[in-house]
Amino acid sequence: MMQPKVSVIMSVYNGERYLREAIESILNQTFKDFEFVIVDDGSIDRTLEILKEYAEKDKRVRIITNSKNIGLTKSLNKAIKFTKGEYIARMDADDISLPERLKKQVDFLTNYPNFGLVGCNVIIIDEKGNFVKNIILPEELNSALKKRNRLVHGSVIFRRSVIEKTGGYNEQIFYAQDYEMFLRISKISEIGRINKFLYKLRVHKGSLSYKKFFKQMYYVALAKTKILYKKNKYSLRFFYELLYSFIFIYKLGLPLLLRKIKIIK
Repeated sequence: MMQPKVSVIMSVYNGERYLREAIESILNQTFKDFEFVIVDDGSIDRTLEILKEYAEKDKRVRIITNSKNIGLTKSLNKAIKFTKGEYIARMDADDISLPERLKKQVDFLTNYPNFGLVGCNVIIIDEKGNFVKNIILPEELNSALKKRNRLVHGSVIFRRSVIEKTGGYNEQIFYAQDYEMFLRISKISEIGRINKFLYKLRVHKGSLSYKKFFKQMYYVALAKTKILYKKNKYSLRFFYELLYSFIFIYKLGLPLLLRKIKIIK
């Protein structure tokens, strides 16, 4: 296809359960000038079969296959290298983009050239698609991000020029790779929000684990320490940020979220 305005990138690993709904939410966007680059990250379920089915029906779908699982960070960088669009939008394989998402985000970046990234308000849903909670972004995101990540990774869209300037995702960051890159982007560009609900984030048992949250806390603290304070991971600042992450992400965020989706009583 000719150079599209938007490149949507997604990486999926064993995501057959919600994959069709995620793909169709992009293909059914009111904004049509896009390509959809999807990385199958070494799946062993029916993921690749489903991807091939959609690629045969819609030429905007382009598939990259990894012979083995290499993780989200490397897979997203791999996808970016295959893209052609002026803007690069993220999408996750168990979430849903509402029909006006891409149009609203493209309009925003077109009208506000000093913004390199824009997110939107998000509806959290459970595994059956039932409402759990709303996420409303603060108006001033550049300063808000210094405290904690406020953006849902799959809901954002970047300018290609900003991605190129920052070098993409840091492949040494295995978790919270989105937050680490958002912090780097916030140093060179304005980060905006669209005060509308344009994305549904699905939270389910497969997406939550205590082990993952501990790893996320570590990498969140590491990102803030290195990017915001130019310190190493053994500094007092690192241990302070780790404690902060524990209190606000683990102690408050995880138990509340688990109760909301009825994983625990």
